[in-house]
Amino acid sequence: MCRGAIADPELSPDPSATVGSMSSGEAVGDGDRSQPTEPRPGDPSPRSIESMFEESAVRPACAALPALVDGDDIVTHAELRSAGLAIAGDLVAAGVRPGDAVGVGITRGPEHIVALLGVLMSGAAYVPLGADDPPERVERVVRTTGLEVVVGDAVVDLDGVRRVGVASPAAPPLAAP
Repeated sequence: MCRGAIADPELSPDPSATVGSMSSGEAVGDGDRSQPTEPRPGDPSPRSIESMFEESAVRPACAALPALVDGDDIVTHAELRSAGLAIAGDLVAAGVRPGDAVGVGITRGPEHIVALLGVLMSGAAYVPLGADDPPERVERVVRTTGLEVVVGDAVVDLDGVRRVGVASPAAPPLAAP
C-alpha cells in the first residue's frame, strides 16, 4: 500500500513472474488456489483490508497522498481514515458489534468507499444494498442477513432497521480500527 510497499519485499509481487507465464486465474506470486492450504512457516499472517489501510494511512509519507479522486475532489489517505473512523464510531454508538452485518445503501462514489471502510473499521461485515434495487430485494437481503443497521439513505425505509448517516457523524470517532 502506498509507495513504501513497493520497496517492501513482503508486499511486492515476484518480479520473475509475468502475466504471459501464468495460467488462467493465477495471480502473480500465487500457486494453486483450488485447494485450501495450511499456512507455511514464515508466511505472513492474514491481515484485514482495514488493518492494511490503517497501517499505510498513518505513515507520514502516505497520509497526504490521494486515496480517492472524484473529478476535482481529492480525498487523502488521512482524510479517508478520519471519515472511516467517524462512521465506525457512529456504528459502535448504534450498537454494532464485531461480526454484525451492516448494510451500505449509498450510490457508488467516494461516500460509498467511506461507508464501506467505516463498516470494516467497526469490525462489522459489509452487506451491499444497491440504490436501484427493488424494495422487495432489499427487504429479502435484510431478512436473510439479519441487518439491524444501514449506512446511508439510498435504499427504502425498512421497519426495525436503524440508519447511520455519512455526511455528519453523531458520535465520537473510533481511535483506530
